[in-house]
Amino acid sequence: MKVSATNPEIHYKENLQTTFNILEACRRMKVSTLIFPSTSTIYGEAEIIPTPETYQPLEPISIYGAVKLACETLIKTYARLYGLRALILRYANIIGSRSTHGVIIDFIRKLKANPRRLEILGDGTQTKSYLYIEDAIEATQKNP
Repeated sequence: MKVSATNPEIHYKENLQTTFNILEACRRMKVSTLIFPSTSTIYGEAEIIPTPETYQPLEPISIYGAVKLACETLIKTYARLYGLRALILRYANIIGSRSTHGVIIDFIRKLKANPRRLEILGDGTQTKSYLYIEDAIEATQKNP
């Protein structure tokens, strides 16, 4: 079972509380711009793929997605109240050489355990997008 379901407080502390602390520091230090890495999980089970930023309704299906959506709302409110320029990037499935969990890592572990059999969850027709970490970094650096 995912940590989101077994220990939701982790996502609160590591995301919402931390975002609040950063926003408060930005406010006190009069930081002009904040770039926030959010997640596509805020969309929930989106019916349009690729999902446009204007997609509605935002209905996360995990604690992680709900907390990230709460972070986005808090950031937008700080931006409006304190004149902070905020850029929110909704990344999906970041992968890279140091990845420690996720579908790709699960596939690799399963194949190492048994190279003749690969269990795929679902009916096998589902799709999922991935973004290589260096591409995400490059996109982030070009946005400010």
